[in-house]
Formats: sequence, C-alpha cells, structure tokens
Amino acid sequence: MNDPRRLSFLKSLIAAAWADGELGNQEIRTLSYYLQRFQITDPEYEQLQPLLESPIRPEAARTLLEEQLKQLDTPEDRRTLMAAVEDLLVVDDHLDPQESAFLHTLRDLTRHVPTAQLFISRLKALWSATAGRGGREGLSPTVDRFLQKRLLEYFRGRIAVARARAGLSVRDSVSDPDLYRVVIWAGLLSHVAVADRSLCPAEQDQLLDLLSVTGDIPRPDLEVIASAFADGSLDGIDLPVLVRELTQTGSAEDAAMLLDGLFLVAAADGKLHDRELRVIQQIAQNAGFSEGAFLAAHERCKRRMAAGWN
Repeated sequence: MNDPRRLSFLKSLIAAAWADGELGNQEIRTLSYYLQRFQITDPEYEQLQPLLESPIRPEAARTLLEEQLKQLDTPEDRRTLMAAVEDLLVVDDHLDPQESAFLHTLRDLTRHVPTAQLFISRLKALWSATAGRGGREGLSPTVDRFLQKRLLEYFRGRIAVARARAGLSVRDSVSDPDLYRVVIWAGLLSHVAVADRSLCPAEQDQLLDLLSVTGDIPRPDLEVIASAFADGSLDGIDLPVLVRELTQTGSAEDAAMLLDGLFLVAAADGKLHDRELRVIQQIAQNAGFSEGAFLAAHERCKRRMAAGWN
C-alpha cells in the first residue's frame, strides 16, 4: 500500500513532537513505532528527514498542518490524527504551554472535539500492512538509523558535558558502532541491575567491567552512559527496543556473550533475585534464545557462585 495519507499523518505527528522545541525519548520511540508501522521506504524517509532533523517553529507547524490536512480530509482521518497527537503529547504525563498551543491549533484546524476512542484500532483499519507489500518485519535500515542517530547524539552530548565539567577535552575518537554497542549493552545490563530495585556498588562495578571489554571508551564515559539508564533518563527506551537493537546491530556472538553478562551483573551482590531472573529470561526470549540456553547460562552462573568466583 502506498497511501499518501501515511506521509501526511507522519509529517503532522513530527510537527507535534517538535511542539516543545525538542524530541524527547518517548517522542522518538513513538515516531519510530509509526515509521515501522507504516513500513516507510527509503525514498519516503528522505521526504521526512528534514522535518526530523530540525525543530519546526509554531508558525511553520500551522502551515504544515494546513497542507497535510488536505490529504487527511475525512472526519475519520482527522479523528485518528487528533487521537495520535494527543497520545504523543501526553506520553510523559505532562503537557507544557507550547504543546497545549499545538493541540489548540490542531483542534481549530480540524474542528475536532476529542473523543475517548482508541486510535490504534483505527490505524489498523486505515493503514494496515498488506500481504503483497514486501520487506522484512521490523524497521527498515533507514528507520533504524533514525533511532541510532538520536541515541548517539544524546550520549555524545551527555559525555561531552561531563568531560567539560571535569576540565577534560570533549573530543573523542570512538566510532558510532562501538559507542552504540556499549549503549545497548548498558541499557540491557542496567535493566537487570535495577530489577531488584537497588543498584549496589558491586553490581555497578561489574556492569562497568563488562562495558570496558572493548577498551575503546574511557571508564568515566562508561559511567556517564550507565548512569543515564540507572537514573531513569531513558525510561522510554524499554527492553523490547533495546533487544531489537541488539539483534539488529550486533552479532550472534555478542548476544551469547551478553546472556552470560546479564547473569554476572545479577549475581554481583552474591545472590540471584527472582525479579532479576525474570528480566534476564524476558531478554533471552526476546533475543531468540531457547529455554535451554537460558537454563544453561543460569547453571553456569550458579556454579561460579558456588566456587566463589562470579
């Protein structure tokens, strides 16, 4: 299906995401979902890319909305857009004045009275993928790069700020693939480390030791990366997203090594908590590991703990 409403819908949603002047983690996650849901092609993504790269000013947003609503011209289309925008803007349980103004503009243009209908079911009815349209499941390589770029920009910025505060040079020579690999590992390891609702020094040290295996990223920078997940700054980047990125950007060997690493972090405090085991099992299942592989890694961990080495 090559319905032009898909691009009009996405352009409008991108404008909404920029309403407060920045793209937050939850907004990036939501936009990535729609890019995947609509199976956006590379040529289509090129039309969206300028809107994704730079903030859209309020006056430009209104002009853009007026243009896109020419495509989204039925009441059903506009109700669907309105519901999706409302969902996007309140995803963080907060609506700032700029976002409220955007909603007012959209409601004015659509003459829409908000309803309580669920927009996901409407999207499935309006723009469900057809069996004849090719392509693998999941995000296209171009859309993957959108999420990767945003995460890399976030972490390079956070690392640069930490270095500047420490009086160090903000320049680094770490490649994007190496940094991204560490970011994904840090996210998954951190989910396990805080599963028991605490992050003890032993777990923190073990996590950083595992991230240090490449030797390319200084430990202070690794601490900055790990802290972003531990302090809740990236709550919008949840386990399914991290596991998907692991399987799409890493090798099978990376995934196998990570499974043991998850147990190492969980056992760093001398015991395995049920919550930690559930998180590890969820990651293993989402990454495609068999139950046997999970149990084998669990047994290896228990043998290490019994021998006094973990």
